[in-house]
Amino acid sequence: MSLSERFVFIYRLRFIYKTVASNPKNGQMKEMLIWVLLLFTTITTSAQEKIFLDTGKTYKIINKYYVNEIILKSDSTYTQRYYEFKDKNRINNYQNLTPEVESTGSYSKSGKYYIFNEKSPNDFVNYYFKLTEKKLIYFYRYKEKLKKGGKFKLVNC
Repeated sequence: MSLSERFVFIYRLRFIYKTVASNPKNGQMKEMLIWVLLLFTTITTSAQEKIFLDTGKTYKIINKYYVNEIILKSDSTYTQRYYEFKDKNRINNYQNLTPEVESTGSYSKSGKYYIFNEKSPNDFVNYYFKLTEKKLIYFYRYKEKLKKGGKFKLVNC
């Protein structure tokens, strides 16, 4: 459910609640609508995990392909997992394998970019990201400017 659909749904529930609340005989209906609103808000806030993937070639001799996964959570934390493969066919089943590098940390917004703060020593995501509806774009510093490094595509919606 997209953000605009959620707002429309909440607006409709608010309208129904105001209509029911104005009638004093509808006490049970009023209580039921309050429970529905509470249930809806807990469901939408708990499902705020977004998974972004970047796949491609590593240009190494042994492990030729990679999957870089970044999971953004609603509590401003992230998890990054980096996988390497010999065969391109194994990219689709990357969740069943152990990652080469796994790191966690927190992120915060600074202007129009997100800054990732590492918590583990093997973290290599410590630059800037820009978040759009369908992509997470990685930026790195080069000669006092930010350059695009890679694009992560949104997997789950």
